[in-house]
Order: sequence, then structure tokens, then C-alpha cells
Amino acid sequence: MVVDKEDQKLTNKLIPAITEIIKTHKELFLGTEKTSDQFKTFDQEINNLILSNKNLIDESLSKGKDDVFKSIWTQKGGIFTKLRDNLIKEKEKLQMLLQKENNYSNRSVLLEKLIKILENLNEEEELIKTKNELKTINDEINDRKIRLKFYLESTKEALKYKDYNKAYSCLYSFSSKLKNMARPQVQKKYHTLANILASRNELPKIEFSQAISEILISPDNIDEYLP
Repeated sequence: MVVDKEDQKLTNKLIPAITEIIKTHKELFLGTEKTSDQFKTFDQEINNLILSNKNLIDESLSKGKDDVFKSIWTQKGGIFTKLRDNLIKEKEKLQMLLQKENNYSNRSVLLEKLIKILENLNEEEELIKTKNELKTINDEINDRKIRLKFYLESTKEALKYKDYNKAYSCLYSFSSKLKNMARPQVQKKYHTLANILASRNELPKIEFSQAISEILISPDNIDEYLP
């Protein structure tokens, strides 16, 4: 309860009475959701208790209690409308970001945020569509990670046996699978390294050797390639 400092003692006397009213209506706070009509009696008892203490309520406020309570609910409605408007703006912002975002991991994060907003807005049809898109993206991410791990391990294994044709094929597939997964510069790096393997006879030995070393020390953890 928000009251003036000098009214604190009187307020403390009211608390037990309010507690008793809550106890008599405890079924409102248990089990399934209740309608606003079921809270009307409870609200009225609390309101009457507070309004009966003239020292807490200004006389003009007491006389116009109906207008006051209507004003309170009007303000609550205004607050709700503002919150909803903010959610709609955030939803539109996320949708614009999604139109420009091609990276799967980043899209997954944006879709999760959008789902929370759609749940709050109760937009069921769009919510189902967005959840399906998120599942598709996450399935693709998981599949890509498995393939990326396989191609990277195969590349390193081939290099140990100096099987450069196989190493090129596997590393090229690795770089291709990095598209929409890693940052563009990371995907470009491994595409370039694959081309070096393919052009090994046309390059200085030192450049080729440096490329081999860089491939072999590449992280085995696929998550390190993702944004």
C-alpha cells in the first residue's frame, strides 16, 4: 500500500483485515484462471474497507469513489494499450531484421525473440508459422554441424596422407557448408584455402605449406566457426 508517512500506523492496522478478506477468497488464486466478474466481490470488499477509513481517504475522494475506480481502470487500460503498441513495434522491428538476415544462427535467435512477442500478443496463426520456421532453421543448423565436422575431420585425415585431391574435395564441401552458418569472412577463408589445395602445383611451396599448416590447426569444435 502506498500511503503518506503519517498514515503508516493506521495502514498497519488495516493489513490484518485485508489479509482476512484475501483468505476468504483464496479460491480466486488457486487452480484455473478466473474471470474478471469473479473478482468483483473481492475488489469491492477491499475497496470498502479502505474507503471506510476516513483518515486515509480524502473526503472528496470518498464521495467520488466510483469515478476514482473508473479512472484507475481507465489508466490500466491505457497502460495495456501502450504495452501492446510497444510489442507490435518490436515485432515489426524483428520482422525487418529477419528479412535482411541470412545467417542461420542469427535467424534462430531473432525467431526465438519473435515467438515470445507473438505469444504475448496472442497472434496464434503467425506464432505457429514462426515456430515451424524456427524448427526448420534449428534442424538445418544441427545437420550442418554434423556435416561440417565430418568434412573437416576428413580434410585433416587426407592431408596426413598427402591425399591433396581428397583434401581439396572435403575442404571445398566444408567451405560450402559454412555458407549461412559462419561469418562471410570465415567462409571465404576456407574457400580460399580449398582453392590453394587445388592449385598446389602453381603456387610457391612456402605458400602451400603455410596453407596446410593453417588447415591442420583449425579448431575441431564447429561452434567456434559460428557467430
